[in-house]
Amino acid sequence: MDYPNGVIVTTNFAREDLTDDKRFALLFCEFVRLKWYGLSRLHFQEFASYAEEALAEDRYDTPGRLFAALIKQDDHRITQAQEDRALARFPPNRIYEIIDWVKKTSTIGASSDVDESLKRTSSGVKIQRTL
Repeated sequence: MDYPNGVIVTTNFAREDLTDDKRFALLFCEFVRLKWYGLSRLHFQEFASYAEEALAEDRYDTPGRLFAALIKQDDHRITQAQEDRALARFPPNRIYEIIDWVKKTSTIGASSDVDESLKRTSSGVKIQRTL
């Protein structure tokens, strides 16, 4: 995965950002808006599968950090069980609803004057891109 000129700072990701559907959709929206992730059913399904993997494999009560590491690594090593859990949580019709919502609420391909330190106070998520 390409992170244009930057890194993701994940110190503020919380378990709830991965388990709460609304917060998770907001997180996905930010990744799409910043062009860190694509906007398609398969991209969302992969994104959700990484969240399921992080939640299942977390040993230190820091699933947000594990999730970010998996996203950065982007090695496409998602098991069928993780994908099945993601699809159980987000069936295809729900994924399409989220994608449509992201299209309506996000400016995909935001201009270069985007604030490099983004805060999503409703979810407690902080994503920072550094040059």
